[in-house]
Amino acid sequence: MEIKTLSVGIFAANCYIVEFDNKGVAIIDPGDEEDKISKELDGKNLKWILLTHGHADHIMCVNSLKNKYNPKVIASIKEKEIIENPELNLSKQFGFSYRVSADLYVQEGIINLDDYRVQILETPGHTPGSVIYIIENYMFTGDTLFKDSIGRTDLPGGDKISMKKTLEKLYKIETDYIVLPGHGPSTSLKYEQKNNPYFFLDL
Repeated sequence: MEIKTLSVGIFAANCYIVEFDNKGVAIIDPGDEEDKISKELDGKNLKWILLTHGHADHIMCVNSLKNKYNPKVIASIKEKEIIENPELNLSKQFGFSYRVSADLYVQEGIINLDDYRVQILETPGHTPGSVIYIIENYMFTGDTLFKDSIGRTDLPGGDKISMKKTLEKLYKIETDYIVLPGHGPSTSLKYEQKNNPYFFLDL
């Protein structure tokens, strides 16, 4: 499995292109710059788009990539209202009107992308339907967990109490995953459990 990280859009969101050994490709959070993303897909078989949450800076290229490559779009069922509503996904505030729908709405559990097992963790706080995807030893955390920080809870759908419960959930995980967040540099779960101040603060 190979992972390519692209920083896209004015908010420098991380878009991850995951190429599996069987040559199927998944994109996690195609936020902007469709030409930049498509350049990396040249000759590859885009089969899935996985959304960690529904804010505009993580979904802006979904429809254009869907029209071009016809991948299956996967998102949390608890994020359905946000990805379909320009006011809630914040695109309207920036003069756009993005509405996205998923082919597969998921809950916490396991799904399979061909031969690859994907674990889904529900991690509300930044948004009600925020999720983390775990593939092999990689944890794609969206805007839930960053290096030394966490996602905001003061945007539509954000909730401090839910975020606190999510952090408690992540703190109990014993496996030291490589953390690939929605913004900023990669980190590791063990590093964050030891050093991220938000695991120890009363939000």
